[in-house]
Amino acid sequence: MTNKKYIGTPTNITDSLTPVVGYKAASLLMHLKTKYASVLPAHFSNQSFEFSDRCQCRKAARKRHDFLACSCGFYAYKDLADASHHRHIQQGTLVFEVALSGAVVTAENGYKAERQRVTRIYANNCKYCPEEAYCFALPEIAKSPFERLTTVCFAHALHLDLSQRIMFEEIAQKASYEGYPPVEIAPNKNSLPYYPEGSY
Repeated sequence: MTNKKYIGTPTNITDSLTPVVGYKAASLLMHLKTKYASVLPAHFSNQSFEFSDRCQCRKAARKRHDFLACSCGFYAYKDLADASHHRHIQQGTLVFEVALSGAVVTAENGYKAERQRVTRIYANNCKYCPEEAYCFALPEIAKSPFERLTTVCFAHALHLDLSQRIMFEEIAQKASYEGYPPVEIAPNKNSLPYYPEGSY
C-alpha cells in the first residue's frame, strides 16, 4: 500500500501527462572510480535511482488501483518547506525538485509517481559554516565505493584535494538529459535554513 508516513493519506490517482512538481529530501551519491552519480531518497537506505527514472513495478503499468495499493513509486512532498524539514532531521541529505508523471497518486502532503525526473538541486550551505556552497565534496577517507557528496564553501574547498572537489557544473551535466531543460544547482542561502553539522 502507498506509504502514508511521508505524504499522508492518498486522495486520488491520475495519469499525468503534464509533470507535477514535487520536492524530496535525498542524498547525492557518487561512485569513487567511475564518477557515476545517483540519488538516494531519505526514506530508503539502499535503493538509489537515476536522475530521470521510471518505477520498475509492473503494477503501475497494469491497473491504477494496483499502483495505489502498492508501496512502490517515487515519493515527493508538495511543499518545499516539508522537504526542507525532512532534510533537517536526516543528516547528509539535500532537497531535490522533481517533475512527476505517469501514474501519480495525490495525497494530503505529497505525491507518489510512476516516473520522476530531477529538475533542480538545492545545494546546502557549507557543511562547516553558514557560507553559501561553492562545490560538492567527496570525503577525505572513503568508506565504501559509493559516497555521499557534501557541500563546502570556497574557503573550505581550498583545503581539499582537487580529486575531492566536484563542481556544480559536473553534477548538473550528469543530471541533465537531452530534450529537457538543464538541471539547475540552486544555492539555498536564501531558500532553505542553515543547520550546522552535528545539529541533527
